[in-house]
Amino acid sequence: MPRALVLPTLLLAACGGAQSPGDPDPAAPDAATASGPDGGLAADQVPPTGRAALEAWLATGAYQAWSCEDAPHPARPPGAHGENRICSNAAIAGTPAGALPVGAASVKELYEDGHPNGYAVAIKLEADSAGGDGWYWFENLGGTIYADGAGVSLCTGCHAGGDDYVFTRVP
Repeated sequence: MPRALVLPTLLLAACGGAQSPGDPDPAAPDAATASGPDGGLAADQVPPTGRAALEAWLATGAYQAWSCEDAPHPARPPGAHGENRICSNAAIAGTPAGALPVGAASVKELYEDGHPNGYAVAIKLEADSAGGDGWYWFENLGGTIYADGAGVSLCTGCHAGGDDYVFTRVP
């Protein structure tokens, strides 16, 4: 089995669910309009939602100006994403523990054999995480979309064990 297919299989087994790939959830609010309790985040701190807009934004590399880990590393338990590097926006970087504000976002670069091969993105849409439904989840690995919408069970099943659905907050 090619490596690109092994990782998603592990994700499904570890997290107990799957999201059908497809169009973005039209009911999900646009995170670009999200504002936190302090009056909002700068536009460069909140990625857009929906596959087309998000992938175009990721291609600009804007998230690389956030707080990022120095280098890719193997997945940390209970991570199922394989080799990765995480970048946290100002909302996550500035909140070391507890509930995160609307607009909190992270980008996880996914690697295969030392080369970028996709992204996993989480964006808090609602003040109440609501069992993960208050978060937008996106994952593109090797060109296959595994998540694109709010409350994706594949993501919330694993991230429920994190602190407000986040395991790593890069300061």
